[in-house]
Amino acid sequence: MDYHFEHTEFSDKLPAKFYIHTARNFTQVPMHWHSHLEMNLVLSGTCHMYTQGSYKDIQGGELCIINSEDIHGGTPERESNLLMVTLLISYDFLKQICQDNYDNLVFVPDHGVHTEAVKNAMMEIYKISCSENNTSNVEACRSENDGYSENNVYSFLSVNAFLYQILYHLFTGCAHNRQMYPTMISSKYLERFKDISQYMAAHYTESITLSGLAKQFFISPEHLSRCFKRYMGMTFKDYLDSIRITHACTEVIHSDLSMMDIALKNGYSDTEPFYRVFKKYYHTTPAAYRKLHGGKYN
Repeated sequence: MDYHFEHTEFSDKLPAKFYIHTARNFTQVPMHWHSHLEMNLVLSGTCHMYTQGSYKDIQGGELCIINSEDIHGGTPERESNLLMVTLLISYDFLKQICQDNYDNLVFVPDHGVHTEAVKNAMMEIYKISCSENNTSNVEACRSENDGYSENNVYSFLSVNAFLYQILYHLFTGCAHNRQMYPTMISSKYLERFKDISQYMAAHYTESITLSGLAKQFFISPEHLSRCFKRYMGMTFKDYLDSIRITHACTEVIHSDLSMMDIALKNGYSDTEPFYRVFKKYYHTTPAAYRKLHGGKYN
């Protein structure tokens, strides 16, 4: 089975992403994995989803939880009037708030009050998304929502309120020890790449090379390079760039550091590779991006 790693950026004010899927904008999601917690609530129709090692049909009113490193994908049932909402919650944020070892936990719907509370809160976020877009027509809503609205700059606070309700019920009534659910334990390759990705996230400001990383994890550079393509869906360099440029972009917006300082602080040797990668990801220069999004640092 071929699958790839999915990289997601979160805003500094909302550690989650909210997506609205319909039969029109959701055709097929290829097999992939990520460290974040994903929840899919089908409001109508049927979604044919692969998760926990098998295919299952998720129908209207049902909640499907995708745990960290679970390989998954999906497609709408043919001729199904699909309407589904997806909530993706940051892995780093979950580790930060968890009072236990988050990596030892999985979340399973309890088919009781906690799951119903999660579904109700997701419905409220869906309503906020539609109301902030001034429409009851779901096709007119954005397929991706980061908690911001042109009509109300504080809408992310309302979304955060329901997000914390969801987390309370997940940790209170749906959390279990991962060892109790052996089908959810990641393959040795995903476990290894989780360690590798965490190492790179902790050391991205340093000079990281493929050969040095391979030596750190007792793998040959050739094998590590092949595994990056297979399990991460990108090259080693592209993955390292994605980490560095995400952090650099935050400093472009929220600091008054020079572009040279930002480049050096985030692992780039000078501004030339920093500018090149930034333009690849954000389709403009860092200075133009700061002018557009940088607020008081313009």
